[in-house]
Amino acid sequence: RRDMGKPFSLVAAAASLTIALALLVLVVEHQPQSAELEQSGNPDGLGEAIEEFQRGDDQLDLSEWVHPREREQDQGAEAPLWTRSVIILRHCVRAVNQHFLKKFPQGFSDINDYSSRPCPQWQAPDKNCLPRGELILEREAEYLRKGAGVTIISDGNQRTFDSSMSLIKGMKSGVEHFSVDVKHNIFFPSKAGICSTPTQEEWNEELERVWRETPIPDDHLERIRRLQEKLGQGRAPPLEELPDWVEGGKFGGASAVAGQWSEIFLMQYGAGLQVGWGDVTSEEMYDFLHLFTYYRSISARNKFIVRGMSNLAAHMVSDMHQQEDGENIYVGHDTDLDGLAEMLGLRWHAPPYPPDIAAPGSMLRFDVRGYESRPPEVEVNFIYTTFGRNAGQLYSVPAMFRGTRSNKIELQALRELVASRSDAECVGWEPELSSFN
Repeated sequence: RRDMGKPFSLVAAAASLTIALALLVLVVEHQPQSAELEQSGNPDGLGEAIEEFQRGDDQLDLSEWVHPREREQDQGAEAPLWTRSVIILRHCVRAVNQHFLKKFPQGFSDINDYSSRPCPQWQAPDKNCLPRGELILEREAEYLRKGAGVTIISDGNQRTFDSSMSLIKGMKSGVEHFSVDVKHNIFFPSKAGICSTPTQEEWNEELERVWRETPIPDDHLERIRRLQEKLGQGRAPPLEELPDWVEGGKFGGASAVAGQWSEIFLMQYGAGLQVGWGDVTSEEMYDFLHLFTYYRSISARNKFIVRGMSNLAAHMVSDMHQQEDGENIYVGHDTDLDGLAEMLGLRWHAPPYPPDIAAPGSMLRFDVRGYESRPPEVEVNFIYTTFGRNAGQLYSVPAMFRGTRSNKIELQALRELVASRSDAECVGWEPELSSFN
């Protein structure tokens, strides 16, 4: 297969060279203790929460592709001949850009305009990994480690590159061989020139549509009021008085500001810093993240984000067809997890987080198992950590296909599902997505 589009930038090429040099100098210093992925005993009554979550009313019916297989039936099933895991992982805990709101028409472009106290200084430049974030990702890798080969692909962004290096450090003593690369084109087909970019007018129309169709949570305004109490009054008007809006291809207003502050609290917690100047508890922090998921449900779960996932999804499904043990890890952003989830109709609940969040270091993991007597099957789980400790302990919950009670699908059906939801113009190889092997 080959990527179609512009050559990699000098930054991406330099990142690839740096990864190669780093791999040369890695040495095995110790053999870490074995680590197990938690399938049960997850925090805060996970089983009850999942059962309640599955009863939710879903508009998207995927029964054409997904056929539930009861766990009791699986217990006596044949052992797989091979297992290939394909993962899309969000990068490390990072510093947050204070000028995220630079295009706000109200003129209050700094996140500190909405608080009586400035956001504390980070331990790294804007958008770069924070030290504890890198450490936790390294520890996470011990839980992912397998004996077979591992391929890691990042988009060439500094934080995804650093996150890839953390994974390498954590896996170095337990993997037979590595393959590491930077492929900007896979993650950003429009920026790479593979397909066209939507206009601002098209973005405005789509965001207006999703905004209209997305219910506002009953306690949304109350959460915004409580958040404002924590922030204090800044130069900008109170959040309760700011309307939401769509302009310039962006969804903004009070929900965007509230979502940004709630993510700042999460990044502070993940970095081991005081959360909200020491005035926000971990329970309040998790609750405020509902503001973040509402904002993301509009800004990052729409047809243009899904279109931008076409190339990544095609590469991932192609990797799933490698009929041998191994692991492919794509290191990207929360937008990648959001977009793929929207494309495939996946939902999850990972307590203590609100549903469908893609926290730093979290991932969607597609485990493909090949059998002798039946077609290959894919099991999808959402894997995450809570940042309560440095250990990077990972928890696993099912990522359920909407309209079903299953997180499993036959590989052929998944390929058909991806093809039906993708834009072939944005897939960076030939032949077309519908016929790749």
